Amino acid sequence: MQRIRAISVATVILLVVGTFWYFLRPLSGLNETSRPDGVGNQKSKLEPPPRQDPELVRLTEAQAAQANLVVGQVAQQPLQITRALSAHFAYDDRQHVEVRAATVCLLESVAVKPGDVVQQGQAIARLRCPDVGQTRSEVFRTQEALKIAEMERDWWLAISSGVKRVTEAIEKSAPANQIEEIAGEVLLGEYQEKLLVAYSQLQLASKLMESAEQSSRAISGIVLQQRTSELQRAKAALQATIESSLFETSQKYRQAELDADAANRDMLLAKQRLATLIGIFGSEVADFPSPSQTEDLALLNLKSPIFGTVENRYFTASERIEAGEPIFLIADTNRLW
Repeated sequence: MQRIRAISVATVILLVVGTFWYFLRPLSGLNETSRPDGVGNQKSKLEPPPRQDPELVRLTEAQAAQANLVVGQVAQQPLQITRALSAHFAYDDRQHVEVRAATVCLLESVAVKPGDVVQQGQAIARLRCPDVGQTRSEVFRTQEALKIAEMERDWWLAISSGVKRVTEAIEKSAPANQIEEIAGEVLLGEYQEKLLVAYSQLQLASKLMESAEQSSRAISGIVLQQRTSELQRAKAALQATIESSLFETSQKYRQAELDADAANRDMLLAKQRLATLIGIFGSEVADFPSPSQTEDLALLNLKSPIFGTVENRYFTASERIEAGEPIFLIADTNRLW
């Protein structure tokens, strides 16, 4: 009995040991796959590859170069603090113009709108202004008056010069045919008759006196005295005619010259008023062309005084504009304050 009992105990021990060895064998296989010599690599090849992070972006070298990405080493640097401040921008007063109406007018048409860039002298609108038409008419009147005054001035200048030439020849006792030739070359007007008649009377009195002196024995003393008196009167009359002719022609020429100057000033003043209404100032007024009689006198082409941008338009077509009201705001926005 004891022998049978011992065999049974040995059998149970063998079963227990075999069971432990069976379960501990896989654990030893796992340890072999982690060996550095590559033992157990066959089992690791069957494992799936590691999963990639979906939020990770990978770029090729060409994409990185196109994106201008620079890889650098992180370093500590001072931080520059910026602040946002409110500001007010204004136009440069030297390049900022409000185009205003110089007189009451009607806006007939508009050629530009806000945002358009305009050149200096470019037409931006058409206005119809009665005052402009009236001033243009005044310019026409003063121009014609100036022409008449200048013609009269030139007339008296020519007469004054002619009278001076004839009187100089008379005072030099030139022959009658020479004086008549000079009188035919110059302009004398009504003074031609006065001078030539006075000179002819002097010539006649001189001949009668010479005849009386040659026949003094045949005529009486009374006749000789009479011839002498006639000669003196003729000389005095000629001298008076010469002096009055020189004085009168000089004075009339001077007065005509003053009238021409006054007419010229009236014309310049009318042109200045017209230039002010149109918008021309400074040295351009003297060279301002006179309006044509065929053009619409009340029509005014409004032009931009500077180069810039149309920032605002205050009126539209067919609106009435009072004197002094702004029509456009034009500014050079390349420079702001």
